[in-house]
This record gives sequence, structure tokens and C-alpha cells, in this order.
Amino acid sequence: LLFGLELSHYPALTDIESETKKLGSIYQCYIDFKSFEESLAFQKWTDLDVPALKEGIILFERRCRNFESERSTPTFKALDEYVMNFKDAIPLIVNLKNDAVVLRHWEKLAHLTKTTNQMEQ
Repeated sequence: LLFGLELSHYPALTDIESETKKLGSIYQCYIDFKSFEESLAFQKWTDLDVPALKEGIILFERRCRNFESERSTPTFKALDEYVMNFKDAIPLIVNLKNDAVVLRHWEKLAHLTKTTNQMEQ
């Protein structure tokens, strides 16, 4: 009792608290994934560790599978799509990491994508 008032229950607040906790875990997974992605973005291409990249994406895929009741939320769907899009790009990264891809291939790729690549050999 506070000030002689009875304790009141507010189911709407309980629901909001529960929803906030669920969304918090999804957002934390997103923050962790962005951190993982940024750590890769600042690596030199020659130093990129493809097995670690694959292992990292597998870990995030598992984390996404652990969200049971959140799967129907738009927030989870956006996170899942983001992780899956990154996973779908891994075979391309593996192919580009191949030693058979030489400077002329990179130059052609840069021309086609209208970008500049600064590759350090």
C-alpha cells in the first residue's frame, strides 16, 4: 500500500512491458549484427577470413531461429531478411576471393558497377 491506496494491476502495461522486452532482444541482435558487419567492412580484402565470415553468419542465423514468439513481428522479419541477404552474398564473396580473380577482373567489375576499387595486392 502506498498512501493508503490499493495496488492496481494494469494488463495493458504488462503487455507493453513484455512486447518491449521482445523487441529489445531483436534490436540487440540487429546491433550485434551491424557491429559484425562493420568489423568486416574495415578489413583489407586480402585479410578477409572467409571461414570466420561463414561462421559468424551461422551464429546470427541461429540467434534468429531462437526468436519464437517474435517471428510474426515486422521488426523480426526485417532483421531476418537483413541477415539472409547477407548470407546470400557470401558465395559471391567466396568467388571474388578466389585467386583466379586478377586485377583486370576487378577493373572490369569496377567499370560495370561504376565504382572505384582500391585493391592492395
